[in-house]
Order: sequence, then structure tokens, then C-alpha cells
Amino acid sequence: MRALLTLVVFALGCASTQPTPTGRVPRASFDGVGILRTHLAASTDLFSDARSPDELKDALRGTRGVERRTLQLQRAVALSDAMQGAEARDARRMRRDIDRIFRPLRRVRADAEAARIAFVELWVAWRTGRSNAPRLAERYTTRHREAGGDLVYVAWLIKGEIDAEADEWDDARRSYRFLLGSLAHPLYGFALLRTGHAQREAGEADEARRTLEEVVALSCQELTDAAQQVVRVAAAEIDARLIEGRATDCAGQEVERGVDELPPGFRDDAE
Repeated sequence: MRALLTLVVFALGCASTQPTPTGRVPRASFDGVGILRTHLAASTDLFSDARSPDELKDALRGTRGVERRTLQLQRAVALSDAMQGAEARDARRMRRDIDRIFRPLRRVRADAEAARIAFVELWVAWRTGRSNAPRLAERYTTRHREAGGDLVYVAWLIKGEIDAEADEWDDARRSYRFLLGSLAHPLYGFALLRTGHAQREAGEADEARRTLEEVVALSCQELTDAAQQVVRVAAAEIDARLIEGRATDCAGQEVERGVDELPPGFRDDAE
């Protein structure tokens, strides 16, 4: 009996360490929401407030105009966070609260403010699994290109993530390409990483590895926290060693930043 138990434990241990099948990206190794959230927390006040939905509701008292709209949008984000893992009844209540927030906000016509509202509505729809998330992503990337500023870049990545979640990797790859012409953008590495994943899903293993190597090479530069997270994901997936967050072959490298052109391997595809 003891020998049999030992054999069973050994077999279960082996099964749990089996490699992930080729072409399938382990979801646990890539937290796209967390990476985008890190970037947004540093780049816009819409995601920088850590208060709970109830605290933000209390803060709304006596506010007007832009201040009130900002707090309402922050509360919508907080509610979408709280919905993750909430019981069904509580999630339905929070969904109704979110709907009540956006109903009057959709009437705002000022371009920049309307773009902020539309972005948070897209984010919340994506985070809470709403069926209109693909439509909102398509609408944002077409209607708010001029007024959306940095949020347009994130919207394209969200569009790509929505496509990837539906296993529409060709569509996702086209969305990620929006950032591949902006080498200086903090989320350039995100787009490059996910392009590598799309290549791997298409069976282009060699191309995917080269793309992930390019992501790791970004560690030779000064990076934002979001970009550093992306580098760590790529390094783990190709077993590349990092020393204090930098690739081991960074010595003497001078990587020119700020030149907006597609990286090697992508130029022909973009023409």
C-alpha cells in the first residue's frame, strides 16, 4: 500500500510540472489588467485614487463640474474592481450603480471630457465582461483619436486584449501594432510582448522568441514600472536572466529612444 501511495504522489507531482502545450500562453504569467492599471495609475487621475466605492460616494457630496465627474469616474473604476469575485447579488447591485453613474455622463459633449468618460466606460465594460466591450473599444479608437491623448494607446491595447480573449489573434495583432510605431511610449513593450504571443499562437515559434528577446532588451533602458513588469514576463517565458531588472548583455549598449518606427521584423508587415 505504501509503495502504491508513493507512486500516486510521484505521478501527481510529475503531472503538475508538465510544460504548457506549445502555442498556449499561461494566463498566470501575464497580468495584462495589472500592467495597464499600473500605467494608468501613473498617467491619469482617473485611476490613481485608491479609495473604496463607498468612500468615493461620500466624497461626492457638495462637488460640481469636473471635480464631480472625476470622482464619479473614479467610483466606476472602484466598483468594477469590487465586482471581481463578488457574490452575484452584490455584483448586480454594483452593476446598477455603474449604470447610474454613466447615464448622465454620456450627455457631456466637450471632446476631452467625453473621451475620458468613454475610456472609463470601455475599461469597466472590459473588466466586468460586458458584451458591448468590443463595440466600445472599436468606437473609442475611431471617435477619440484626437481628444483621447494617451488613453487612445491604452484603448488600442484593450481592444487587442478583447480580441485575444476571444482567440482572435490576427485581430489582436493588428490592434497591438498601433503602438509598435511609438518606441518611446511606456507601453511599447506591452504591444511587443503581446505581438510575440500572437506569433506563438500562429505557430511562428522562432519569430515569437525573437520578439520576446526584443522585449527583454528593453531592460537596458530606463523603464516605467509597467514596462518593467512586461520585461519580467518576457524574460520568464524565454528563460532569460535578469540582474537587478536588466538583461545580462546590457553593458555598452546604447538604445536610441524616441524614433517612431517599426522595429526590425515588423516593417514589411506594416506596409
